[in-house]
Amino acid sequence: MLKLKPANLGKFNNANFCNFMSRISVLIQKSGGTAMGIEESVLLQFDTNLDAFGDLVNRSISSEYTAQLVALDVTRDRLYRYVRNELNICRYSSNEAVSGLADVIDVKLLNIYAGDITSAANSQESALIADFVTDVKACLTDEQIDLLGIGTELEELYEANRRYDELFVLRSQEKSKTVLGLSQTLRDALTSNYEQIGASAAYFASLSESADTDIQDKCQKSTFFLQSANAMIRDFRKNVETGEAVAAAFARRKSAETTEASTPS
Repeated sequence: MLKLKPANLGKFNNANFCNFMSRISVLIQKSGGTAMGIEESVLLQFDTNLDAFGDLVNRSISSEYTAQLVALDVTRDRLYRYVRNELNICRYSSNEAVSGLADVIDVKLLNIYAGDITSAANSQESALIADFVTDVKACLTDEQIDLLGIGTELEELYEANRRYDELFVLRSQEKSKTVLGLSQTLRDALTSNYEQIGASAAYFASLSESADTDIQDKCQKSTFFLQSANAMIRDFRKNVETGEAVAAAFARRKSAETTEASTPS
């Protein structure tokens, strides 16, 4: 029986949850809305709750710090990629003093920071970048860092990341308990609406053998909605989980490196 695939809605933060439901709303409209057989009252509740939740999410993330955070995130991402790229290409340098650092850089830095840590969630990225800067300075001497030409960018990366983390904490503290409570109430309501819509679509999609032309039309529209929604769910979950996977992989590599370093030779 064709039905909605599990989306693990409870694991999404508010911004991702809102994004997901907005995409479902678009698919409902493309599939015909009430022409799918969904009750108009259910769709009205869904749209009303989604509008309210969207406003709540926008209010919770909008503050005097937001523009600064966006700018700092762009800066730290650019600097991290620059420093890591310079570490990656040093083995191709004609300067033997530079290319000779490649092996130790591979083992102690590049193998550990193998994924794109800039795709991790905000707080995870902050921690990963802080560790990266610390590890570069532990792996290389000041003279070697200067030889690679990354000293200035490394310090700028540290400062941009420190400032980002500081502002992120300040912005988070602005969120009131009332807003957090209301967001859960709206999430629960939207989840209920979503499940009702999915159940209705699954029912009509199962009536493909009906001779009634109206039922057949509802069946086709519901089938289109479910197939489109399931494809979106797969891609959406994959994108959300990418940042978590990067952080988890880093933690495992970091733990393995710490264990190896502490094991007597």
